[in-house]
Amino acid sequence: MEVPVPYLGSVNVWLLLGDPLTLIDAGPSNEDAFAALEQQLADHGVAVEDLELVLITHHHLDHSGLAARIKERSGAEIAAHRGTAQWGRSYHERAAQEHRFTLELIQAHGVPEYVVAGSWSFFDYIVRASTNFETDRALRDGDTIRAGDRTLRAVFRPGHSTTDTLFVDESSRDAFVGDHLLATITSGAELVPTELPGDERRRALLDYLSNLRKTGAMDLATCYSGHGDADRPRDLGGRRAPRHPRQPWIGDGAGRRPRSPLFPPERCRRARCHEPDAVTRCTR
Repeated sequence: MEVPVPYLGSVNVWLLLGDPLTLIDAGPSNEDAFAALEQQLADHGVAVEDLELVLITHHHLDHSGLAARIKERSGAEIAAHRGTAQWGRSYHERAAQEHRFTLELIQAHGVPEYVVAGSWSFFDYIVRASTNFETDRALRDGDTIRAGDRTLRAVFRPGHSTTDTLFVDESSRDAFVGDHLLATITSGAELVPTELPGDERRRALLDYLSNLRKTGAMDLATCYSGHGDADRPRDLGGRRAPRHPRQPWIGDGAGRRPRSPLFPPERCRRARCHEPDAVTRCTR
């Protein structure tokens, strides 16, 4: 089922019929999303009140936003990785911390003020479309849980977010993967504040690529993702290839001092563009 999401288009929520009646991910917290979810559940002969379990693949609002409302309407339990559960207890406070971090980061890297100002609408949306939720069962890597007549194993795969969790049915070789693996694009790896003062910043992209290799080594038949069609995993090394052409440029420029980290003076930021680029916005 697809639930509408501003900026992204839609998010997938997966209904598992059986015992317990389960929804994997929930959509953002707004009326349009809830109405779409109710209608699509009804198309499958299910009401929100019938749901017994909500599994959350990661904390991002398009996956967790409606979890509390569903729980209030149905009495369903919420199960998620313990990191997602921590987000659920103080979502807006954590989002505000990430907003401050993001503003400091992009300003330090020479992002123009009009771009910085334009980011506020997105962070305002994060606040509007998210809400706290109480997790009834906090999962650790390797825990199993019954969902829709299946036994699913929680597999922790941070990178796209700090809380990415796969729910793997080892008997059918199906996996519900959230945004860890998408059918046609490579997921982004987010930069976030350190967990504790003084800690070294998490290397999000390295975490993501390392965990992608681990997923590639799993014997999976179908991956049901958070956006787009279900995917039949192939060689996941190809997911890393689009990033590789940029690596020689990064190494070549590491010893030079660019005029701005955002707008390097000698080459366009686009991997396929080989023409010198002025210190202006690249429109190619």
